[in-house]
Amino acid sequence: MSSQVDRNETKPRGVQRATITPVGQDSVASLEIGGITRNSNTNSNLSIVNSIGFTFTWPAPIPAVGSTDDSSAPDKDMNANYNRALNLLKNIPPEQRLDIQLPHAKYLELKEAFFKLYPESLELRYPSLSYNSFTGTVTVVTCPANVHESAAGVISSAIYEYATQYLSTCSQELEVHIAWFGSTTTSNFRGPFEGSRKQPDGGVRYLGRGGKVTVVVEIGFSEDYTSLCRSKDVWIDGHGVNVFILVCLTERPRFKNPTTEYGDIGDVDDATALMWDSINETLDLNLSNNRNALFLYRGHKWTGKLKDAFIEIWRAGTSVSSKYLLIQNGHTCDDLPTTLGIKISDLFPDNVWRAANIADKVIPFNGTRYMKSLLGGMAGTAVDRFETFIRNGRGRRRRRGEEGGGRGGRGGRASGSASGRGRGRGREDE
Repeated sequence: MSSQVDRNETKPRGVQRATITPVGQDSVASLEIGGITRNSNTNSNLSIVNSIGFTFTWPAPIPAVGSTDDSSAPDKDMNANYNRALNLLKNIPPEQRLDIQLPHAKYLELKEAFFKLYPESLELRYPSLSYNSFTGTVTVVTCPANVHESAAGVISSAIYEYATQYLSTCSQELEVHIAWFGSTTTSNFRGPFEGSRKQPDGGVRYLGRGGKVTVVVEIGFSEDYTSLCRSKDVWIDGHGVNVFILVCLTERPRFKNPTTEYGDIGDVDDATALMWDSINETLDLNLSNNRNALFLYRGHKWTGKLKDAFIEIWRAGTSVSSKYLLIQNGHTCDDLPTTLGIKISDLFPDNVWRAANIADKVIPFNGTRYMKSLLGGMAGTAVDRFETFIRNGRGRRRRRGEEGGGRGGRGGRASGSASGRGRGRGREDE
């Protein structure tokens, strides 16, 4: 006679049903996630990988009698991860991204500590704290590179500007109900992603009844690609966005600070201005010749080259992305995209767009202009890195009694750059 043992009290988040059914001398374990069931003989445990690559093993291995298993190890790992995230939030070195695993209760503790550190976090864009409740992943992002900001802003604003221009001629009511944003914190997620908290780099929001984010833009470097794809699932499956735009960049060689201090720099602002004068020649040559040279100053490489760059478009209801190449092996592609396949209708909920009863239109994309924004962003990144290096006391003469080091302002930047980092983050804790 068969029987079922309910294991819901310890099942992984996102698992709808977990059962063990004895069959003869063996047992069959069953996991159901999103209506999809997987079975396995429990002697070898059941391991499945969901759509975002997160592996569950069921049932959990049971230590043998006399086992020396250290039950405190998970707690040690959890506390170590918590401390890594908290230290990063406290010190905020620039251009850092940390992905760690924490249970929801521990994430809430970290979130409380974050708000105590930055009571003005409603106005600050960085550092940012995000959480994927389905995988238990906490993400901390300190102030990103200038190229990161340029890449996100150009796409978001271009989509919005073309859409509003078109809608102004056929539906002014829809025109006033969309807005593009640079960064917005959202916590209105459903299903297995309930309790998540995400802050994209940009996108478009529908402002009408039941307003929601409809298009999300995320920028990242190749080493963060897997984490960014997991973020895609949170937005599409947990929030119902229509389009997720992922821009992936590869910088080679990866940046390293100089190994020796300069010690001959007086005024930081004057030194930064001199660097701009020096690298502007390289930037002008890059822009006019569509080339991708790295930025050198005082004998140091303040950026690598953009070795590869591409844009991926993910849509709700599809498991395959559309990929658009920008740079391959350090060379700008000849056939830069003229559209990313995004339509005006993508900026609205389906019911709102159907009710409007107007012709849809594909939004164009200026790949050449976008490349120029990436190259300009790399120049800004070089200057930001140089400025951070000397502001932290490693390149300038110190006045008597002055301490070295320091964070150089919120997000590791002491002065604003062309990308407008620091203040200006919107927030939507729905």
